[in-house]
This record gives sequence, structure tokens and C-alpha cells, in this order.
Amino acid sequence: HECFPVTICAVKTNSSVQISGSTFEGNRAIGFGGAIDIDDPSIESSTIIGSDLFHNMARSGGAVDGNKGVMTIQDTRFIQNNAVNAGGAIWHQGSMVVEESSFETNFSVGPLISTLDSTFPYIPEGEVDWKSVSQGGAIKIDLGDLPEEIRDLVTLEVRDSEFSYNIAVGDGGAISFQGLMYVIASRFRYNISFIGDGGAIDGNAIRVDSSLFQGNYAALPENLANGCIGMTDDYSELICNGYGYRDWETDRKSTRLNSSHEFVSRMP
Repeated sequence: HECFPVTICAVKTNSSVQISGSTFEGNRAIGFGGAIDIDDPSIESSTIIGSDLFHNMARSGGAVDGNKGVMTIQDTRFIQNNAVNAGGAIWHQGSMVVEESSFETNFSVGPLISTLDSTFPYIPEGEVDWKSVSQGGAIKIDLGDLPEEIRDLVTLEVRDSEFSYNIAVGDGGAISFQGLMYVIASRFRYNISFIGDGGAIDGNAIRVDSSLFQGNYAALPENLANGCIGMTDDYSELICNGYGYRDWETDRKSTRLNSSHEFVSRMP
């Protein structure tokens, strides 16, 4: 057993960690990972299965702080976890697979943290670029300090999962990730970015198949074109095959659509 510095003692076998059938509720960390901190470079993979993470709070990674290994989330619920900076539920730096899981009302709220918990000891003062700091209301995968050759290998796959009512002050109301992302048979409903891009997702290489995006919202007028999926730059790519894109709209010149289904270019 190896005990991490926040609230969990997890089973570590060789270079992997597995957490199953557990509940983490009401934990707080001034730094990273309100409930679980997997900040050990020797860990190559981590798995959370059949667990519940509710009402956890941290500076980043409100419930879980990962590392550069592969993280798998399966049959797990993340509800009302909060981060001041990035990743209301999860902050990670490696590849991730999310299967049959749900993320609901997780917040990456920046200076608004005081409205949720006035006693939380980390409330930044002064000028902060919250658009680029408080990203990923549910999930933030941060490639910032990875070598370029490693960045290209990091992927995110979301399959048969639901993201609803998640909020980020900055980019990506539900997810912020600037790598290759696959969204398959999943549902994104009523996620919000206050001052950033992508009410549901902020990214730059996204493949979407048979998924539903409904009622997602980027609040600033200049970002309304990215109400559902915000693409970071003019070289971004979005390929959609499926149904149910009720509120998606984009003005990015290199975006490609491959679908015979209806795309409504307006906010709901």
C-alpha cells in the first residue's frame, strides 16, 4: 500500500494504481487532488472503477490529480467537485479513457470559489487570466510541460458517458484538452463556459460519433460561435458522424463536417 498526501491510501502494484468500489466525499486539498493525488512519476497507469466522488475541492483537480501515466475511469460518478484553477473533477497530464461514467455539476470556478466555500484557503488576488487558468469544468488534460514528441501521443477517449451542468470560468465547460479526442455514444448537456471557448468542449482535434450535444453555452458574445465545441486555432479539425447536434456552430475555416444529420446554427 502507498498513501498519497491528501486523503487516500490506494493499492499500488508494481507501477499501477487501482481504486474500486469506493466513495470519496467532502475532501479538500490546498494543492492538487481534493480526494485522490496520484502524483508519482513511477506510476504508469491508474484506474478508478465503480466509485463515487462527491463534493471534493482543490486548487486543481477538485477530486483527482493525475500524472503523466494512462488513467482509466469506468462506471464512476463525479458530482459537485470544485477546483479554483483547472479540472473541476480531474486534472491529468497523460492519456485518459472514460467509459460508462457521469460528470455532473463539477466546477472550475476561479475567483468564484469564495461563493462556494468562503473558508477555502486558496483564493488568488490580483489580475489573473482566468480564461486560460480555470479550464475544464469536469476534466482538464494539461500538456503544458510535456515535450512536443510526447504531446502528440496523448489522447482522450470518452465512450458512453454523460457530462451535464458542468461549468468553467475559462475554456471548456466540460472538457479542455488540446490533443486528439474521441467522443463516442456520449451526451453533453447544458455545460457552460463563462468567458472562454467551448461550452461543452475546448480542443483542436476531435472525432465525434453518435453523440448528443444539447444546450451547451459559451456566455461571452464573441464566443457564441463556439457554444458547443470551441476549436482552438485555424488548423483545428472536427469530424462529426452521428446525430443530435442541436446547438453546434463554428466559424473555424478548417473544420470538416461529415454527416447527413441536421446542424442548427443558433443557440438554443
